[in-house]
Amino acid sequence: MTRDPTQVVYYAESFCGLSETYVYRTAQCLSAIAPTTILTHERKHHQAFPDNGLNIWVEPRVSRTPARLVAFARAWRVSGVLDSRSLSPHLLRCVTNKARRGCVFAQFGLAGVRALGAAMSLRWPVIVNFHNCDLTTWLSFQGYFRNLGRLFSSTRAVFVVPSQYIAAKLIALGAPACRTRVYHNPIPIPGAREFFSAKSGRLVFLHTGRLVPMKGIIYTLKAFAKIAASHDCILRVIGAGPEEHPARRLAFDLGIAERVTFLGAVEFPVVQREMAIADVFVQHSVTTNEGETEGLPVAICEAMSYGLPIVATRHAGIPELVTDQVTGILAPEGDVDAMADAMASLAESSRMRLEFGNRGRSAVLRGFSMQAAQAALDGMLREVETLS
Repeated sequence: MTRDPTQVVYYAESFCGLSETYVYRTAQCLSAIAPTTILTHERKHHQAFPDNGLNIWVEPRVSRTPARLVAFARAWRVSGVLDSRSLSPHLLRCVTNKARRGCVFAQFGLAGVRALGAAMSLRWPVIVNFHNCDLTTWLSFQGYFRNLGRLFSSTRAVFVVPSQYIAAKLIALGAPACRTRVYHNPIPIPGAREFFSAKSGRLVFLHTGRLVPMKGIIYTLKAFAKIAASHDCILRVIGAGPEEHPARRLAFDLGIAERVTFLGAVEFPVVQREMAIADVFVQHSVTTNEGETEGLPVAICEAMSYGLPIVATRHAGIPELVTDQVTGILAPEGDVDAMADAMASLAESSRMRLEFGNRGRSAVLRGFSMQAAQAALDGMLREVETLS
């Protein structure tokens, strides 16, 4: 007698932000290996992330909590779950057409907290994909922190993270090490012809990512200013955020405004085009005053897939991906001089750029391809079948 296939509900509260390409790709990978429905409260950026055969169920967000209480909770950070209804078993049954066997794959810790009760009532396992925001920003909400304990104590929950760095943080919070897995966010790997033939002209440094303090765009600009006068190079910056206006002012004050182009928030095809014409990827990640850190930046993985050498910092999970003097150069956090020296070294050596880039691309091919992600997800689904 054959067993019914496990129906996967990929629960992402919004699907997807422009910078969340990894959410879309994980949905694609899950849909390729199992019957999958993407359950979301908000469908965003249809053109950037088309349905393309994905089964997407949009359930409007309904709050059971009075607006005044929600405002109070947010102001005093006493709850991270009051302002949105937790999933119901009935909704999960509807989404899966009353499937007998199901599994919830929750994107981010908050989604895992909100899905846990419904999954437990159906005796379904839950896979929760934690990212660094789940272990920094959200921890300030006491309600979310308390509910993490329930999640960690569930014997039907498995936890996946993008790096060993985040795995250690999650385990320190109470997640069982035996049910914590590293899952690398999948990225599409371009063909060699898509980037090697595109490079020409003056040297191009590229930074892409949200312009927030953690990404260190201010340090990158200061480092670029130190080498701009002695090297024929430009810096192109993709992304938007609270640091954009200070960064533009700083570029003007440093006298490099004509050499720096701010492209703003763009869709992924534009990012791909920029990576195809770039020579070096730069990102000066730092720990913020509030303690926020990176996990393992997807943008660095994407840049390596295009054969770009990396200049970054010894920060969070970055050294797990970028090997110093092998696939890139790592500088200490906040050290502008070291960052500038690294950029100058790569600007002056096409051989170093090529060697670092080729090694980095090979590393990404091995561990971050869509095929590798599908194999990892398939293994996880087989594992959690024993928990249901």
